[in-house]
Amino acid sequence: MLINSPRVANPLCCCEYIDKDGRRNHILACCCNCVELDKAVDKICCCRSEGHLSCDRVLLSMMDRLRFPWLGGAIQISCDILLPVVFLPCLLAFAALGFSCTVIAFLSLPLLAFQLKQGNFRLTQSSRFCVAWTYSSFALNFLIYELLVVPFLEISPLENWVVILTFWASLALLLKVQTSRDSLNIPGDVESVGSNLCITKTVTCNVCENYILPRMAHCAICQKCVPGRELHCLWFGCCIGSHNLRWFMICLILMTFNLLYSSNLILTTVCRPYRAFGSLLLPEDCSEVYYEFRFALCFVSGLYSLMMSVVSIFSFLRQCLLISLGLTGNEWRTMPLSHLLSLGITAPRPYSHGILKNWFYFFVRCRAQQ
Repeated sequence: MLINSPRVANPLCCCEYIDKDGRRNHILACCCNCVELDKAVDKICCCRSEGHLSCDRVLLSMMDRLRFPWLGGAIQISCDILLPVVFLPCLLAFAALGFSCTVIAFLSLPLLAFQLKQGNFRLTQSSRFCVAWTYSSFALNFLIYELLVVPFLEISPLENWVVILTFWASLALLLKVQTSRDSLNIPGDVESVGSNLCITKTVTCNVCENYILPRMAHCAICQKCVPGRELHCLWFGCCIGSHNLRWFMICLILMTFNLLYSSNLILTTVCRPYRAFGSLLLPEDCSEVYYEFRFALCFVSGLYSLMMSVVSIFSFLRQCLLISLGLTGNEWRTMPLSHLLSLGITAPRPYSHGILKNWFYFFVRCRAQQ
């Protein structure tokens, strides 16, 4: 986002901006100054190509010109945030056209998401594409549920309030995971490291050259060392370590419950349900959902929520396994294949205290201090 600078002699109007080359430009200039695009089209027509470099220059030029008017200068629209917001509704609308479209959309979804993510990360390592995908998916499913499913008047107020509360609680926990700071600050002095943290041997990170604890690891995306590092979660947009692992686990539980519960309510509303046991309803016959676009859109939204819940369940169970074994995600990824095939049971685990104690230490103190 670019605003007026005191160094600029003439203030920017609402349609002007400072481009990536530091020059004053106008939004309408993109219609008559398309040098990069002209070169790219010319090379395609002449069957000449420079690989990713030429495409990246065109994409960066287009992203720099994608702006909307604002007081003090045109604001740049972040392409990595805009893509999921536009792509996801279009994908669900296409999937709602028929059964074959649903199969094609859901089978191609992982590949399309991966290609879009790779394109954004090739342009900028700080891409927020995956985080925007998470928020867009959550918000889109919630809007379809509230605006299309609830008006059918087949969902009780209590069920609706459960979905609403778990939705906002999941978003609050997601923000908590993203904004949590490292609880361990490693001083730059060797003597203070040894005296304050009772470490007999200090280790220096090969990348940032800071003193680190035994279970700390460097993140190439965050460009810092994280205590008890598990992974860099692209979908949450932050590193998961000892400082936010508990919030991460609670967030996965709430997200999984919200996705499964809302998916069940959606599918049992648009499909013919049957009573499994007690008051629990499950969808039985969904053959008639494609006769009307509104029903089909709700149906594919329920399927998408179900697919997202499978991913969150897998992440939660994987993390439960690592906690039980007394391993961090970074230690798991550096194990030999023979230990991975045995699910880490045969691997040397110097920080493991047994399953029960590992969980006890997980709740009472950070894993980097175990």
